[in-house]
Amino acid sequence: MTRDTGIYVKLVGGMHIFLMASILLTLGMTAWASPRNAAVVWPPLPSSGFISGRAATKHDIELGNAAFVLESGGKAEGRPLDIAIPQYGLLRDESTGAEIPVIVIQAESNGTIDVVGCVGIADKVVRVATLPELKLLGTDIHKLPPPDASRERSGEE
Repeated sequence: MTRDTGIYVKLVGGMHIFLMASILLTLGMTAWASPRNAAVVWPPLPSSGFISGRAATKHDIELGNAAFVLESGGKAEGRPLDIAIPQYGLLRDESTGAEIPVIVIQAESNGTIDVVGCVGIADKVVRVATLPELKLLGTDIHKLPPPDASRERSGEE
């Protein structure tokens, strides 16, 4: 038995994106708010809880391995982007200008739009964004900037 655990958002050209409604599913994490002054460190990349090399399905969302499904007219249209998954990234928050340290768990395109799913390092919130909103940092934890430095540049304490 399957059940929808998300919502559909209509995008350009009649394409829909199925978004995961529960932030508790991805990577088996629970949501929690970290204190604003707590130190944030880059964790090791996960060995599961992501989609790589293929488009996500609704079943992947139910299992907590994906954040979205690209589809149009009820038909899946996503194709995986040729980037390393999982990997580290900084997601730009358009409302505050802050760069949010994340782990990218999914990256797909329908030929018109490139979409990524990621999980916040500090708050464990699953986010869906377009690829231009994300700065990809790669997979080498030793080459990463301190995650708190990006928040400080944006004026966040």
